[in-house]
Amino acid sequence: MKSMHLDRESALAAAEPIPAPASTLLELELDATAAARSLGRDSILFGLGTFVGKVVGFLVVPILARLLSPAGFGRLDVLNTLVSSGLLIVMLGTDVATVRLYFDRRSSDDARRLFATWLVIAVTGAMIPSAILVGGADRVSLVLFGTNELSASVALVGVALFSGIIHFVTLGVLRATGRPATYAALEGGALSLNAALAVVLVVGWRADPTAVMLALAVTWTGAAAIGVILVRRSIIGRPSRDIARSIMVLALPLAPAIVGTWGADFFHRAYLLGVAGATEAAYLSMATRLGSIAMLIVAAVQLAWHPHAYRLGTSEPAVRQLAVEGRQIVVALVICVAVLGLFAEEVLLVLGGPAYLGAAPAVAVFLCSVLAVGLFGLASLASVIQRSTGDIGRAVVGGVLLAVVTNIAIAPRAGAVGTAGAIAFGQLVSLLIVGVLGRRRLQIPFAWRPLFGLVALTAALVLIANVMGLIPIGVRLLFAIGLGAALLAEGTLPIWLGNAWHRLRRPAGV
Repeated sequence: MKSMHLDRESALAAAEPIPAPASTLLELELDATAAARSLGRDSILFGLGTFVGKVVGFLVVPILARLLSPAGFGRLDVLNTLVSSGLLIVMLGTDVATVRLYFDRRSSDDARRLFATWLVIAVTGAMIPSAILVGGADRVSLVLFGTNELSASVALVGVALFSGIIHFVTLGVLRATGRPATYAALEGGALSLNAALAVVLVVGWRADPTAVMLALAVTWTGAAAIGVILVRRSIIGRPSRDIARSIMVLALPLAPAIVGTWGADFFHRAYLLGVAGATEAAYLSMATRLGSIAMLIVAAVQLAWHPHAYRLGTSEPAVRQLAVEGRQIVVALVICVAVLGLFAEEVLLVLGGPAYLGAAPAVAVFLCSVLAVGLFGLASLASVIQRSTGDIGRAVVGGVLLAVVTNIAIAPRAGAVGTAGAIAFGQLVSLLIVGVLGRRRLQIPFAWRPLFGLVALTAALVLIANVMGLIPIGVRLLFAIGLGAALLAEGTLPIWLGNAWHRLRRPAGV
């Protein structure tokens, strides 16, 4: 049996592409340059819908935080997590597999059969959990909250889950077929309408989580219907057992990671609610909401970056281009995390009021996990390109298990900060594992040392600014200046600023 261990030279040899003629390499470099220009545009468009929804959502958060008690806000977070966890668990990685397989299709008919098969798999998978949530709402509410008063909310979670699956599939089709503007309109419209309807129902009907869940069920049902109309020409095909088998072969290695991640995400919140109370759960909810702003950068870029990477391939110019793009992604993430982390106190006052200032330490610790997620996206790219999705599964499962054990040990004493720390620790472990495994698949020359240094400095400053008590804003501004100097020394930021300056000085029409 061949040894599973490869030395560095063997790994490099296995990953090295077959040399191409000079003219072909020149064409590849030109293609990579053109693709790089489209990556930024597509990333902005893919992220625009979510960004608009986030902006509207954050305008709504202060309203909900004041209309709902911290306890009600904490229970709402558990219900929201139940929806998002159920959505990703039901998908079982089929979205990643389908988008990857789309780029191997040889005809439009093959592509339609692929998407039609994916839709059948997803809808079939959604039926059972949705039926359980609707039919067993009283029992689920009693288990989660110790009362059946939220049974209507749980039933609405089941409705939202089923509609959300269809909505998610239509977004995946738009992503794979390169329609970022339509993707942004559908996603942004659904998120904006959901936020607005939630406020209307909470103010005009009832100030509890049921009103918010009803808004989600209504908007996702409408978005699913509109999405099906938009992609109807791409999904009308005959499902195929062979295609279903191909999807599941590529998706199943990801299944343990997805089930583990989102199952643990729900466990963390439910466990924190049980051992530390609804207020600590609300603090963690606020931390994750702030962290989701920075996660928007990761999500938006990856929506465009993975298809972009599949198109580029594994030639030498391609992997060099991916390395440059990865560095830019991390720098953008660092800037966003620094702004949120160094001025978390002010952001919390605006979003939740003085009642949520106690969430600042949890915000800082959770932002550290966001930085690790950004690096994970870089480290896992090699495995995704080479279809070695099992690497991601093993890495995530290992990190999730350690996070759950850590949370059980420290959440009863440390509350939301302990849970956020457990999540960050697990994500760091996952990053280290996938980094080791990915290097055996494909050598992408990311500048790991400066990137890790920049991330470590950002995490340290954010933690000092929030965990060690209230730091005066003047000191935090000095932290920001110091980090800015580090960004200038790293080199990516000066290039961005230089390009922006040249564009401003360029005469109109040139």
